[in-house]
Amino acid sequence: MTDVADGTAPRRSARPLGQLAVPIYLPGAVYAIGNGAVTPMLAITAHELGASLSLAGLVAGMPLLGRLLGDTPSGALVARFGEKVSMLLAGGLTLVATAMVLLVDDLVVLTVAGLLMGVATAVFMLARHAYITEVVPVQYRGRALAMLAGTVRTGMAVGPFVTAALLGVVGSYAAYWIQVVTTVGVVAFLLCTPDLESDRVNAGHDHGHGSSVEVFRAHSGVFLTLGVGISTLMMLRMARPIIVPLWGLAIGLDASLISVVMGVSGLLEVALFYSGGMIADRFGRIWVAVPVTAGMALGTAALALADTREVFYVVTGVIALANSLGGGIMMTMGSDLAATRGQTSQFLGVWRLFSDGASAAAPLLISAATAVSGPGLAAVAIGGIGVLGAMVLLRWMPTYFAPASQG
Repeated sequence: MTDVADGTAPRRSARPLGQLAVPIYLPGAVYAIGNGAVTPMLAITAHELGASLSLAGLVAGMPLLGRLLGDTPSGALVARFGEKVSMLLAGGLTLVATAMVLLVDDLVVLTVAGLLMGVATAVFMLARHAYITEVVPVQYRGRALAMLAGTVRTGMAVGPFVTAALLGVVGSYAAYWIQVVTTVGVVAFLLCTPDLESDRVNAGHDHGHGSSVEVFRAHSGVFLTLGVGISTLMMLRMARPIIVPLWGLAIGLDASLISVVMGVSGLLEVALFYSGGMIADRFGRIWVAVPVTAGMALGTAALALADTREVFYVVTGVIALANSLGGGIMMTMGSDLAATRGQTSQFLGVWRLFSDGASAAAPLLISAATAVSGPGLAAVAIGGIGVLGAMVLLRWMPTYFAPASQG
């Protein structure tokens, strides 16, 4: 039986994308600046508190674990209390976690705080994702969610630069103060703006109240095909900032040059996200999901052959541009699939669980492969998984998406 995502489910209103700039994109970008400031500093703070390098790396991974743990509960939370209340709760939890770090110099406290930050991020991101799913017509959804992904990437890129500018003034805890300021700003903004839930009342939309387990059982075919396929793209995305520096070191590049390469890659990753959204809307989701996954997979595997500086530059650029073109595609596919199934928030929570689970697995796989035979094997292994993921998407997307969604 063919299951079709055609975007015909009831939605709140056909808001132009420009009207989402202030209520959705602006707070999202500001919140991401705080996340971007703190994320790279967690390992440094842990090391300053006495953690070994390996333990510091584990502490730095706590936000990702928190996101994984928070995905399905956040779906239920948004379904019960709505987007605005959920984002306010996420902001409050972020402030509590940040205050823990600022007030208590303790490694265990830092670890718990990092975990709570991840949970808060899961709630905040799912609330915005669910809102756009319901408010934007399907023919604009790819661009709307590409913009959402672009604002997050931009905020995450800006955060470390703000931290660097303030380190000499505020000290080593500058990043956490930045997160306090940005989060307070977002909370204040949400408190002063109209409730997004009024649109749901006007449109008569119902989130549903089934559990995430029930949603998974009801739609297991979707999650075990497309969910697995798109999760490989998320694995590739998480692998890039790990495997690229490792391979750079393996071919003898110095740390400063590798940092420049990563910075340029970060800029390239925000270059084409809106173009990818336009392609998804005009020609179909498959024309973004499959090429982007395949491009990143082949580029990652090709790192093992990049034994000169020039080839390394080209390969990392290809990976970054492929990733840029796919901005928001995971969210767009999830929105299309959720729109015709009811229980939107719970469905998106399970969908994001698959993507975040794959992201969490990437560092472990890279570590294991590198220990066995160096970073070259890790690049080929991650790339090979990505190729399989692209094949899964190519096989199953026509089954679960109506022709209208495929262009």
